[in-house]
Amino acid sequence: MPVSWSTTLRGRKKSSRRSNAYRVSQGEPLVRRVAGFLGFWFKTGLAFMFVGLVSVALVYAYRYVTVQPFFALNEVRVSGNSHQSDATLLARAGINLGQNIFEVNIGQIQERLQKDPWIDRVSIRRVLPDRLEIHVGERQACFWVIREHELFYADQRGRLIDKVEPAHFISLPILGPLEKNGMEDVLSRTVDLLNTNSLPFGFASIENLAVSPDGNLEIFLNRPDMLVTLGVRELETNCRRLTMVWNDLEKRREHQRVRSLQAFAGKVWADVS
Repeated sequence: MPVSWSTTLRGRKKSSRRSNAYRVSQGEPLVRRVAGFLGFWFKTGLAFMFVGLVSVALVYAYRYVTVQPFFALNEVRVSGNSHQSDATLLARAGINLGQNIFEVNIGQIQERLQKDPWIDRVSIRRVLPDRLEIHVGERQACFWVIREHELFYADQRGRLIDKVEPAHFISLPILGPLEKNGMEDVLSRTVDLLNTNSLPFGFASIENLAVSPDGNLEIFLNRPDMLVTLGVRELETNCRRLTMVWNDLEKRREHQRVRSLQAFAGKVWADVS
């Protein structure tokens, strides 16, 4: 069938226009990707430039404040210490008045102070413009412990603190060896009971505290001269019953005749001479 030339030409022109349109539409996404890529790196560069400028500004600001006499350390306050004096702690900390408060190395000071056997914890804070505050938590000596013919202070769990020295002498009960497992917790609970007056006697009346072969607490009193044995099972209950019997003996004026008291399983036995 014959085809007219004009019809063929129009068809080719339409085809050509479609082909050109296709090529343009394929090229546009590439341009956008390139523009987006360049825009991303431009923004990233600006961000890095901003961070760099801020860092430089902070460095110059730090250098400025560290040379200002307005921030010279003028006062150091120490709290929480009873065994160690302020002067001893400040000497161990190595703090110098007059140095810039921002150049004080708090971490280093904490490390130095915690090397002291009496210091359990340390907190330090700067109080602008010129003061440093140090709060320490000291380990509390509750007992004497004999180790290799030397006398040591020990805390309420029986852990050694430091040697007993004349300069820091505190009279305390002597603690025997804790050979049974878990006796550290029992000892700590007993100290808490003594501190809260949950027993009819206090630390001043205790001469010696030991663990019996069957794992119970033996407390030797010097005022009055008496041996008190406490079962560690149901310890708090045994202490309450012991206090009731003790008070009853005092009311009847018989406590001076008692040589020993034993409290086990909520019951109390008294040995009266």
